[in-house]
Amino acid sequence: MRAANNRLYIEEAGIELTDILTAMGIAGMGGLVRWLRRRRRKNLGTFFAAVITAAFTGLLSHLLTDWLALDTHLQYAISGAAGYSGGILLDAIAPMLVHLVHSKTADMSGTERLQFNQHKARRESESNNKSEKSSDEDEAKDADTD
Repeated sequence: MRAANNRLYIEEAGIELTDILTAMGIAGMGGLVRWLRRRRRKNLGTFFAAVITAAFTGLLSHLLTDWLALDTHLQYAISGAAGYSGGILLDAIAPMLVHLVHSKTADMSGTERLQFNQHKARRESESNNKSEKSSDEDEAKDADTD
């Protein structure tokens, strides 16, 4: 993540953190509306389950609609509807997403698969380097305070 013009970006995806949190908040409100409309017995456990499921579904729908380059307001509306649908939507789209990923990787040529694996290894090594740097900085700070 990096900060630019007082906005946090997730560099790999090119998405603003505020957009993700907004979409998850709207989706959580969709889950709350569904929970309130239920005729079954309501308790704190079902409330948290509904809101967390809604936020997760909203996050997935936001990432998908951002990838499709839809208008931001439409992304939020879809995230809210996805949050309202919650687990039902997850159950419906999970097999489709697995099939999509499988077909994407199965269609890769040998060169594409090699590039994909190299990119994945590079990202993992960068992640490890960042965590080593932060632990080195923490150790240096601890040494300064002693």
